[in-house]
Amino acid sequence: MNIAVALSQGMPHLKIFDFIRKENDVLYEHVGSVDNEGIKKTLLAVSRLPVDALIIDTDISPDTGLLLGLHSFRISRPDARVLFIANRRQPGDDLISGVVSLGFYDIIENIDEQQLLSELAICLKNSYPYSRVVKWHRGFRNETDIKIKEVRERVVIERRPVGKVTVAVAGVASGVGCTHIALSIASYLSAYGTVALVEDSQRPVLASISGLGQEISKPYEAFKYVNTDIYPLPQLSDGLHESFLYERLLSALNNYDYIVRDLGVLNAERLRELYKAESAFLVVSASPWRIMDFVRAHNSHKDDFTNINIVSAFGSDKDLRLYRQVTNIVPTILPFAVNPTQVSKDTETIYKKIFDFLLPERKQKRKFGLF
Repeated sequence: MNIAVALSQGMPHLKIFDFIRKENDVLYEHVGSVDNEGIKKTLLAVSRLPVDALIIDTDISPDTGLLLGLHSFRISRPDARVLFIANRRQPGDDLISGVVSLGFYDIIENIDEQQLLSELAICLKNSYPYSRVVKWHRGFRNETDIKIKEVRERVVIERRPVGKVTVAVAGVASGVGCTHIALSIASYLSAYGTVALVEDSQRPVLASISGLGQEISKPYEAFKYVNTDIYPLPQLSDGLHESFLYERLLSALNNYDYIVRDLGVLNAERLRELYKAESAFLVVSASPWRIMDFVRAHNSHKDDFTNINIVSAFGSDKDLRLYRQVTNIVPTILPFAVNPTQVSKDTETIYKKIFDFLLPERKQKRKFGLF
């Protein structure tokens, strides 16, 4: 197994390195505490290596920087495991709860050196189930959660992100407006570059509006609707749905600036796809009779969706107060629009705030004059 190891100075790193090298290849070594910028660079370096697992202790950096770096690492290396050595941490700890929310369950309690090495050996062979780390997870987020600031890693050339940007949209249940909001987001992003909307829903509907658009010479009978190239999920055979349409279109999608994915109703597979996107949306209904949709999603996936934008197509102040009482979460209300391709000023303001770290700055028109 290819392993990366990042430890603070206080860890028995020599014993850990010797122990790991007996049966594994160590591709990356780091010893010493770092600041927020340092942990970001460390995890970025690890994400570029073909590692199967990362062993890291929780004292290596400030909590906020570590959690932000881990979120980026999960997007870059979704299949890599992360083994955490929880130094002097207690159940309910903000950092560990956030780590579990990202789907990392390999939490090793650092009691003494011998037990630590024994736990490492067990964990390297078999990933821990959620049931073993549930004590670390608070469930719904509360007011004491780590506030992840809008600090996002981006590479900019000529004031715009390099490469394609993927936005994923899923709903907690059917009928909450997932496709409607995906269309709205695609329409908004079309002002900043070329956009493709890819349908990966369990109940595909985009083919039904193909007659309103203009056919384009792309695979899978794609069509242009307003300023968005739409790739509806073809209705061919059950075998077609063994993988996502998005995965079969990767070469064609490389030509777009933005890709919006309509994932349909959330399940375990689609939750993984949400975490792979640069920006993820979970659509809920703020209606009192649909609050349990979110509660069931939370209980089913053991995730509090901390790093996902939770939005609703409508909701009154009374609805939001009740929603918060039940879930301790207040969804962002997007103004309802009969035509999702017509983005109102209020909706544009909300999207601008959400997508700020992904969007290029609009260049001002140059004025020419003799004087």
